[in-house]
Amino acid sequence: RWLFWRRRLQELSHNADTAVAEKAKKGFMSMIFCGRNLDYDVPGEVTFKAKLEAAMGEALAKSGKESVDGDEIDINVDWVD
Repeated sequence: RWLFWRRRLQELSHNADTAVAEKAKKGFMSMIFCGRNLDYDVPGEVTFKAKLEAAMGEALAKSGKESVDGDEIDINVDWVD
């Protein structure tokens, strides 16, 4: 069921209605981090985390700041595939 709902939120994050897409992306991200925090080995999430960390590292280097927030980069939910 975990993968079913994660995939459904992933699909909804591409919705033409931006309000739906934003809420779905937040739900998707919550599921990703919840699974990681619970030490679940969910297919695709290790790859997603690696790509997210790389993107945040690039954004940090470009920004010159001490830290960046996930809202400051374009997180692609399809990195999980």
